[in-house]
Amino acid sequence: MNKLLLTLFWLISLLIMFFIGKNTGAGDFAMATKAQVNSTKNLTEPALYEIGKCDTTLTDEHKALTSSEQATNNQASKNNQTNAQHTLIKELAEVKRQLKEAESKLESFYATESNVSRQAEQPSQVTEEEVAQHLSAPFDSVILEARGSMVDKFRQLHEEPEDHEWSIIMEQHISDFFVTHDFADKVKLDAVTCKQTICEIRGFEFENEAWGRVMSDMRNQSWWNFVSSHSTTQNNKEFGMYFYSLISKTVI
Repeated sequence: MNKLLLTLFWLISLLIMFFIGKNTGAGDFAMATKAQVNSTKNLTEPALYEIGKCDTTLTDEHKALTSSEQATNNQASKNNQTNAQHTLIKELAEVKRQLKEAESKLESFYATESNVSRQAEQPSQVTEEEVAQHLSAPFDSVILEARGSMVDKFRQLHEEPEDHEWSIIMEQHISDFFVTHDFADKVKLDAVTCKQTICEIRGFEFENEAWGRVMSDMRNQSWWNFVSSHSTTQNNKEFGMYFYSLISKTVI
């Protein structure tokens, strides 16, 4: 009986110690778990702080980059505006130059028109003394009565230098043509004078329009290199019918 009680007491004691030890172990485990959680939290929180700090740094760098891009864009815009201003200034200068040139041409045109008008109002004339140096009656009356371009060519003929090679050959061509023409007995060559670009032909006509026929045939000759002429036929009581002509290698 006593042994049974002792055994039961011993078993109860073991059970109590087991439960006490178990509770103690659970507490320690809970404390250990809490400590581990706190440690993990402590390790994690600095990392989160570092990540936040990194985000802040990246944001500042993005702001700085954005600000730099804006500054670059602003500078590029200013450069474009400056270039556009320079281009407009150059274009304006060119327009002013063209305007000035046009004004100069317009003034020159008006001056030329005015000069032409004055010449038209006051055509060229010659004096008797001037004509007498080169022509005698009845041919002098042609130039004395003439105006404008015929007078100018008469003066040019006697002022321009002589091209001896050309003038001698051309005078010979014209003289020979009169002698060999079918109307040789109806016209008489008084004189032919050539200088450098102009020839003067004068003579007498014994039949109406005989000189016109000779002149027309002469224009068809291969040696004829004249481009314009002034020619007239007149009648004088003392000398009868006569002709006078100025032919030129340039436009009269």
